[in-house]
Amino acid sequence: MNPEQEAQQAHKIKNTRKLLQIARYNNIEAVSVEVADELLEIVDSKAQKIAEQAKQIERLKTRPNLHGFIEVQRAFSLKTFGPENDKKRIISHIQKELAELDESGELIEWIDIILLALDGAWRGGASPQEISEAMDNKLRININREWPNWRTTKPGEPIEHIEQSLIPPQDSP
Repeated sequence: MNPEQEAQQAHKIKNTRKLLQIARYNNIEAVSVEVADELLEIVDSKAQKIAEQAKQIERLKTRPNLHGFIEVQRAFSLKTFGPENDKKRIISHIQKELAELDESGELIEWIDIILLALDGAWRGGASPQEISEAMDNKLRININREWPNWRTTKPGEPIEHIEQSLIPPQDSP
């Protein structure tokens, strides 16, 4: 259902609700009080669901565009740091930021690491679209992997997925 259809449906529900309230108030015999109350409950529930969906759609519309963000970050980085693809420099900088993060734990240090990772990805030849698609694909892969129970892992150690062969082994000739 598109936003215009949702708005029309919400309007119909609002009008139906008003009619039911009028019918109940005027004690119209064709609509018993119990039926009117049940219908009002149903209408209110549906209206609430439509309102929640509309809010979700609005949030999606205002969500930052990752492609656009990477384009802006890329332009800034090219202008400020030049066009070189110096992977060792980026890795060294990420290591420095990791040390700062370990010391402070502040959000801004996490953001520095994210920006540096994006910088390394596009400098390595990936387009903003390829980066965001790869991020989406990697999340899907991680979601579909088998993970150990985090409650049984040692604090301070990484939680790594349980290794599974994605490609079945081939018989040796």
